[in-house]
Amino acid sequence: MRKFLLVPLAVAGLLTGCGDDEPIPDSIGSTTLTLPSTAPAVAKPAVTVDQSAAGRTVTLDVGQELRVRLPQAADSDQEWEPVNLDEGILVAEEPVAEGRTTVWPLRAVAEGTTTVEFTYGQLEEPPVRPESTFLVTVEVS
Repeated sequence: MRKFLLVPLAVAGLLTGCGDDEPIPDSIGSTTLTLPSTAPAVAKPAVTVDQSAAGRTVTLDVGQELRVRLPQAADSDQEWEPVNLDEGILVAEEPVAEGRTTVWPLRAVAEGTTTVEFTYGQLEEPPVRPESTFLVTVEVS
């Protein structure tokens, strides 16, 4: 009978050593979440220019888009092409035909000043004596 009493006492003694000595907190601590003090910047709308803007200066923010709209004759073998685009400041995306107009989206990727130039002429590399040119200065800040 002594063996039956010793086994439960031994188990109870072993279980007593398995406990944690640290007290259980009365409450769980709170977490503070800090939100930004200003709202994130909203992207500015694209700036669209056409031939009437030739020779002018356009101001963009980094990330903003410049859309250059130039006329295109549907039955002609001539077209507008960008020349010497400074891709360190503006990156050209694929042009989009909109009826008799072609639109060149240019994304401002860095601060600086550059000249955007397009020539209109035969589909040759490079164009020989272009019929027309379009120039606009772009300032990105």
